[in-house]
Amino acid sequence: MPRQSINLTESNAEWVKARIESKEYTSMSDAVNDLIRQIRRQEDEKIEKIRAMLIKSEESLEKHGHSQKTVHDIWDAGTACVSHADGLLRSPDSTEFC
Repeated sequence: MPRQSINLTESNAEWVKARIESKEYTSMSDAVNDLIRQIRRQEDEKIEKIRAMLIKSEESLEKHGHSQKTVHDIWDAGTACVSHADGLLRSPDSTEFC
């Protein structure tokens, strides 16, 4: 494995050190690698959700034809959905996924 040197803020270093002391991680490297894996997994999940939404949209297009919404309407709805605070692609006006 390539050896890397990184700098952490004091608060992040303390957070990782506490996780090592509690035996959640065995080392700084273990913690950093696990956190990177988690982020990569989250990115993959978001990509899969977007892919599923695109497939659903294509199926809807085949079934119902083109939308009567304007590009502006679609843009506003998409922007509101993606920028929602929890980042889970939920509509801000709903508990359902966009």
